[in-house]
Amino acid sequence: MASVIHTVNPDGSHVRQLGSYGADWLFGPEWSPDGSTIVYADGNVGAIFTMDADGSDRASIVAGTAAVHGWMQEPAWSPDGSQIAYVRRGTAQARGDVMLMAADGSEGTTLTNGPADDTDPTWSPDGSSVLFLRHGHGKVAFFTIAPDEINLQQLFRVEGTVTSPAWLPDGSGVIFVRAGQVSLYHLSDGSVEPLFEGRDPAVSPDGSQLVWVRLTPAEAGSSRYELVVSDLKGGNAATIVRCEMDCRLGEPDWSPLPSAAPSATQ
Repeated sequence: MASVIHTVNPDGSHVRQLGSYGADWLFGPEWSPDGSTIVYADGNVGAIFTMDADGSDRASIVAGTAAVHGWMQEPAWSPDGSQIAYVRRGTAQARGDVMLMAADGSEGTTLTNGPADDTDPTWSPDGSSVLFLRHGHGKVAFFTIAPDEINLQQLFRVEGTVTSPAWLPDGSGVIFVRAGQVSLYHLSDGSVEPLFEGRDPAVSPDGSQLVWVRLTPAEAGSSRYELVVSDLKGGNAATIVRCEMDCRLGEPDWSPLPSAAPSATQ
């Protein structure tokens, strides 16, 4: 099944396919801060690509052959649009390292390089640090690192499988998914608040809404994927895209423009 990037308005209108760059494995589409460009990873070739917001002018900015150079994954724009953090994974798909590059793919820098598996980089709202997950021994630690200092700081640690960390726009907390449950880490007191069952949450630019993926029961014991918009705690949930059979939705992101629109790999 090929993956294709789409955009949709938050009310479910105007679903639009961007380009015809379908592949078996596209992931991590993310808008640039000015809304002009989308960055994503192509797992078939282990490279990171950009394209214009209308789907044109596709270009590889971190090229490589997966079998030789490893897989380049999980790109994340800095708030000023000048840099992209990403994960480089070895040819054996073992541990990941967090990397940093200029937005055009030049000036590559290694932020983490050790025996741990580091994943899911995301920038703090002020651009001063990169948050990432460090996996090991059944636990996941949330670390931040300042790109110009290479100084690690652990925020907190939890047990189980963790994905999709994202800062709230005001920097007061981190949304993430643990064992299928969307949760919120509060920076003020260090507490973790379980919110609702779901996956791939993305916070709207004003911090008032989430777009996320919900799985609902379907025929023959399978699941149907839905793209949902809700408030920050999962209330007032509305399905804006519903997948038919043999279709999956994942990894939405909000446009930074006033007409903020999620994009999703389908």
